[in-house]
Amino acid sequence: MFEAFERGDRVEISYLSDRSGGEVSRTGTVLQVPESEGKRGFFVQTDEDQLTGVMGGRVYSLSVGTDDGDRTVQRKTYLGDLEDVTAA
Repeated sequence: MFEAFERGDRVEISYLSDRSGGEVSRTGTVLQVPESEGKRGFFVQTDEDQLTGVMGGRVYSLSVGTDDGDRTVQRKTYLGDLEDVTAA
């Protein structure tokens, strides 16, 4: 599913919301694709301090910040199960 995308592409991630039970989507720019450079997970930047990650068919919201000059994940929230990823 992720093979069609590479870093810098604009994508829309659709998932079945754990909170509402309906299908929801987030749009952003691809930062990382699984198996690229030995990496795991599909990560999309949806805002300056917000990433959406897909790992094992599950979608997460990641809030990022800076700790001693290094960018780190401040909070991880489970959003729901992945439905689809398409070009935006």
